[in-house]
Amino acid sequence: MADAWPRILAGFRSELAWRSRLIAELGVQAALSTLHPSISWNDTVMQIEDRKDLDIYPGDAGLTLMPSALWTGRPLLARHPDRSVLVLYPALTPLPLIDAPASDPLADLLGHTRAAILKLTFTGRSTSELARELGVTAATVSGHTKVLRAAGLIVTARRKGCAPLGDPAG
Repeated sequence: MADAWPRILAGFRSELAWRSRLIAELGVQAALSTLHPSISWNDTVMQIEDRKDLDIYPGDAGLTLMPSALWTGRPLLARHPDRSVLVLYPALTPLPLIDAPASDPLADLLGHTRAAILKLTFTGRSTSELARELGVTAATVSGHTKVLRAAGLIVTARRKGCAPLGDPAG
C-alpha cells in the first residue's frame, strides 16, 4: 500500500473537497443523492435500492460519509456504537489497482503535465505543492495554470504566504 498511498490520499482529498463544495453550494441532499446511482429521495427520506428492506434512522446521532477509493459497489451502511450511521461509498475517482497503460484523452488533448495540474486543482493545492507532487518546477506549474485560468478551467485564490489553486470553474 505504501506505493499507492499518495494516490489513495489524493483521491480521498479530492472527493472531500468536491463533496464539501457541493454541500456548500447545493445543500446536503444534493451531496447525498450523488453518492451512488442507487440513491434517491422521497421527501426527506434517503432511499438506497437494495435486495432487502432496511430502515436506518440516525436521528440526532449523526451521519458519517466515508469515500473509498477501493470500493465500487453500492453504499455500505453501518451503525457506530454511539448510534450514528456510517455510509461508505465509492469515491468519484476510484483507485486503479494497477497503473493502466490506456490512453488518457484529457492528457492527449492538453498534455500530461497540464492535465495532471487540472485534475489536482480539485484539492486546492498551492503552486509549490503541485510542483513537488508532479516533479516539475514552480515556474512550469505557473505557466500551465496561467493557460488553464485563461481558458476558464480553473480559478485561483491567494492565501497569506502562498497562492493556492482553487477549484475548477463550472
